[in-house]
Amino acid sequence: MNTPPNDPMDTAVRYHAAGRLSEAEAIYRRILAANPDHATALHLLGVLSHQTGDNDGAATLITKALEIEPDFAEAHSNLGMVHEALERFEAAAVSYQKALTIDPNLAYAHSNLGNVLKELGQLEDAVESYRKALAIDRDFPEAHANLGIALQQLGHLEESVAVHREALALWPNFPDEHFNLGNVLQELGRHEAAADSYRKALTHNSDFPEALFNLAHTLNELGNLDDALASYNQARDLNPSFIDQQRDLGMVLGIAQLSHGRHREGLATLRNVMGVIEFGADNSHPFSIKT
Repeated sequence: MNTPPNDPMDTAVRYHAAGRLSEAEAIYRRILAANPDHATALHLLGVLSHQTGDNDGAATLITKALEIEPDFAEAHSNLGMVHEALERFEAAAVSYQKALTIDPNLAYAHSNLGNVLKELGQLEDAVESYRKALAIDRDFPEAHANLGIALQQLGHLEESVAVHREALALWPNFPDEHFNLGNVLQELGRHEAAADSYRKALTHNSDFPEALFNLAHTLNELGNLDDALASYNQARDLNPSFIDQQRDLGMVLGIAQLSHGRHREGLATLRNVMGVIEFGADNSHPFSIKT
């Protein structure tokens, strides 16, 4: 719909796009006070509500917009996004499919449908949705990234690596995508390349405990115990809530220290994850663990 230069909706949309959400919201509400059936204002106020964390309110507003204008493809797609945020994955899939029935060229709706299908365990269908998104828009890094993850989950590791590299060609500074590539390379046993990917992730986000944990695993596989321990300790300091991962990796690294004759360091590492460790009187069994 064309709007005159000083139309309130045009102003609200500009404020919305600029992140001036409270000002945009005030205008949307003034428009709706004058015309409660203004589908575009209802839809965009719903999108704004989603952006500010009120997903129940967003669902109500966008649903009302669709009652007024049922062939509003973008509104169906955004309702799918709201359902997804509420973890109503089947409802989200229905909304994305409705959007695509109206406009099959919405690349982001294909990609979002893929995300929901992946959550529902329908990996082959998710891959098909990501491929449809990329057929429409080849320069869509999120679709490349999520396709790479789905391919990894299906065991198509070499193709997953290629797809993640395509994503990084478009998105070279995105730490999560370097991390995703590292995970596939690690699964393929390419530990040096995996370590390089995790380091690149950390170059772009030094506060990334998952990358530090995975780097520690990889460095241990490469026999680089000191650097593995340093990464492990950094990850633990950043996020002490990774209890299970700390125990698993801490045990591996502590035992590796012991096997290299570094008994006190190994015991200190094990103490951090397993409880109190004491030296025993029998040198053939130098420690015991009390949990």
